[in-house]
Amino acid sequence: MGKTAWWFLLLSWLELDSRQGKSRIHEKNNARKKRLSSTPESLFLFVRRTKSEFGVMPMLRVDWKETGRPALDRLERQFVSVAKSARGGSYARRQVKYNTYLIFLDFLAERFGPEDIRNIQPRHVAAFIRHLRDQGRSGKRILDYLSIIRWWHERIPWRKYELPENKIIFELEAKLDDKKYCEEIKNRYRRKGL
Repeated sequence: MGKTAWWFLLLSWLELDSRQGKSRIHEKNNARKKRLSSTPESLFLFVRRTKSEFGVMPMLRVDWKETGRPALDRLERQFVSVAKSARGGSYARRQVKYNTYLIFLDFLAERFGPEDIRNIQPRHVAAFIRHLRDQGRSGKRILDYLSIIRWWHERIPWRKYELPENKIIFELEAKLDDKKYCEEIKNRYRRKGL
């Protein structure tokens, strides 16, 4: 390993105290550093071990609570299993996304009642967008909902449909009454091989 790589490893775990002009080790890693010798191999093991320990994102802690509505209970039960394994972003942001997606699932269960969360189609999202517009939501808020729906949809394993880009979803929203156009979009975005 070259000098540059060693400097990178050292600087990632040492903090330069500019007032005193000397290096100090992060306090939480002092105990581990004392146990290890100062050889380059042990320093590399020290960096690898702590990097893997701190590189794991916490699992979202959510539970499913029965609502008494069979379609919503079925979708939420499936969604909780997806949400617990989802990674990406901070814990707080994933929690906000989780709560926002539950609003979409509530609408979906009430209006369409799909059997499986994997069966969410582009027309379901377009109908939800129309519902938001009828409630008087702003364009920015609608785009926020679309972003969150898309983020969670990508994390659903074995999903049967991909979500199209926003332009096509907005076109679909305008033509929801046209059955032929809805079927065309549905077939175009059906995942192959499932």
